[in-house]
Amino acid sequence: KQQLRSWVQATDNLSEDAIAAGPTMVGAPSATLSGALFEKALSVVTDQNFLEKRQEDLDLAVDKWFSIIRINLLGSEVGQTIIGHGGNIQEQKLGAYETIEAIIGVRSRTTAISRANALLKFFRWRADFTEDDGKPVTEQAAWNYVAWLRSDGAAPTRASSFLAACGYALHVFGFKDFDSVYNSRRVRGLAEIMHSGKSPLKQAKVLSVAQVVALHSLMENRAANFIDRALAAYALLALYGRCRHSDLASVDCVMLDFDEKGGFIEISTRLHKTAKSASQKSQLLPIVIPAIGITGQVWVQEAIDAFSYC
Repeated sequence: KQQLRSWVQATDNLSEDAIAAGPTMVGAPSATLSGALFEKALSVVTDQNFLEKRQEDLDLAVDKWFSIIRINLLGSEVGQTIIGHGGNIQEQKLGAYETIEAIIGVRSRTTAISRANALLKFFRWRADFTEDDGKPVTEQAAWNYVAWLRSDGAAPTRASSFLAACGYALHVFGFKDFDSVYNSRRVRGLAEIMHSGKSPLKQAKVLSVAQVVALHSLMENRAANFIDRALAAYALLALYGRCRHSDLASVDCVMLDFDEKGGFIEISTRLHKTAKSASQKSQLLPIVIPAIGITGQVWVQEAIDAFSYC
């Protein structure tokens, strides 16, 4: 990965002609790459498609929130609903999972998981350091927890993550106990003090024109690794369409309208970051991408060939 980073940095100082010669021809030996690039850039991932991963995240979120709710079933509206499923443990658990899944609904799975993780850390702390395990959550307990986080040198965002989780529990699952915590001025103030100690955000550099030309060269290079070519085509598709990775994770349809003089690609998806409500998620978002890139040539057919070969 250090070699790959050096090569990417080196392209900032090279001409487009030098980059077009390929990654193995760039710069000094310390910045030279050989072999498949994806092996140096990608970590091991699970062999799951987008919908399978989405369902797995939902199952994990439901399981975590069930663990939180059953700590004090009477402490939330959802817990009281679960009690109404009857005394049989198996039926109660099945009903609880169905109820929690319905409440999460179309909300972000990753947000549900991160909020649950923040609350579980609080409940583990309370079980280890207090005698309040299983009792209603109080503002004093939350204050003690945030103060402990600060004295223990916890990450600057731990307290603000805990507050966000309290708000999620209050508004989504009906944990009335968290009302006093979420609206506590001293808890919120200390969380903001901690958060102010966070390191400044350092965003990645934007791609230079030369680096985009290098992606075109890699995609068009028939001698390159076929996965590298497909990844370069995907990167260009996202770049010209101004897409997040999640916008292209589950595409509904693709329409092509181009020839050697130009044209467009239209990609339609309904699972995208701007779709918040259920009604928005039922509408397709069209993403229109120009067929002519910064090289002045039609690049779409090369991308199609790279995808097809992969």
